[in-house]
Amino acid sequence: MLDDNEIRLMDVFRKLKAEHFILSLEKLVEKYVNYQNENKDINFVISRSFNHKNATIDFYFSTKNKDGKERRIGIQIEGNQFRYIIYDQSLNDVELYKTAIEFCWFDKEYDLNINRRVWGKITKMKSIYCKYGDNWLYQYYVLWDDDNGIITDLEDYKLIENNLIEALDKAKNIIENWE
Repeated sequence: MLDDNEIRLMDVFRKLKAEHFILSLEKLVEKYVNYQNENKDINFVISRSFNHKNATIDFYFSTKNKDGKERRIGIQIEGNQFRYIIYDQSLNDVELYKTAIEFCWFDKEYDLNINRRVWGKITKMKSIYCKYGDNWLYQYYVLWDDDNGIITDLEDYKLIENNLIEALDKAKNIIENWE
């Protein structure tokens, strides 16, 4: 049996699949890198990590508010969750949630008891948003109802890629107009 310090084969496999997914998004990455080159005040970031036995990929736009505090908006994919993320160092979670609703970045129709969906897709959220700390929030929907969290074929890639493009185009417009 493996102990906590040993590399598990499934962890390696998930990391490799996440990297393969990013490489499959060459045109998307090129589009937003070119956008960043044209808009010096806005950065486009792709980051990779591994959390809770899942590969985690962040795609977000980052800029500073008028007080020089960082803010971000984008998508995080972790396991089978497609997360709409928003972050602002100068806002608390209540203020940030209101901002996300005003921008139509979060789905205001989500209700734990009545409507267990975010943007029409099934979610397992237990509140109107999830958070890390007080100023990093997300809402998510489940990409597929499978607990292994592995992208398995081209159809999965295309579905996620289309959702990602649509969401990042919206995030780009929000970050450009965020006062």
